[in-house]
Amino acid sequence: MKNLMKIFIFAMIIILGLKIILTAINKNENKNIMPKGFEKVYLGMSLEELKNVRPNLKINRDMDDPRKVADTHIESNIDNPFLNYVMYFFKENKLNFILFGNDFKDENSFKKYAENIDKLRKRFIAGCIKKWGKHYFIKISKGEENKQIFEDPIIIWEKSNIRISAFYIPSLDVKGKEYKISKETVPTFFWISIAYLSDYNDSSLRTPKNTEIKYLFKDLTDIEQNKVKIEEPIFE
Repeated sequence: MKNLMKIFIFAMIIILGLKIILTAINKNENKNIMPKGFEKVYLGMSLEELKNVRPNLKINRDMDDPRKVADTHIESNIDNPFLNYVMYFFKENKLNFILFGNDFKDENSFKKYAENIDKLRKRFIAGCIKKWGKHYFIKISKGEENKQIFEDPIIIWEKSNIRISAFYIPSLDVKGKEYKISKETVPTFFWISIAYLSDYNDSSLRTPKNTEIKYLFKDLTDIEQNKVKIEEPIFE
């Protein structure tokens, strides 16, 4: 009986030690992944832990499915002029998906982005490359907004078991025509998602053709080939 108790205690010590190690690994991996100001946020943390480091969290009651409300929190008016909100998604009380984006409270705020979109787009892409490096791959994401089909560019980085995806509104659409934007059809100009690879759904993504790369990823190509100089990336 004593031997069984010793084995049980030893096993519990090992489990506790592994938990501490895994938590430390999660924190270290996320520290270099999260944008500046969010270094203390990491995938796998509990809601209580997140509230300790991001006290301005609110339950996101705009979710279409009321069952998901309790698992989704939002933080608005963050200290970034281009990405002004963050959504945190939880699964079994563990943070498993983070979405940074920008929203438009009125027509004036939309126009502010739209009038400067070419410069902002380049700064956004340059900031992403500066933050996560040049080892990325590109995909096209197909979606629908107000019954209109969109095919948009996404740049993807994979770090260990985590995927970072950066989305932006391009200057040209998938057919090489000017990308038409309006407050009704473009809910956001930029967003960044950070999630576990195991929780990522690739069903809406496809590999772009060469002509599509020429159009959708023109700004990315210009930055890669040093055709444009970016003095101030959007974030670090």
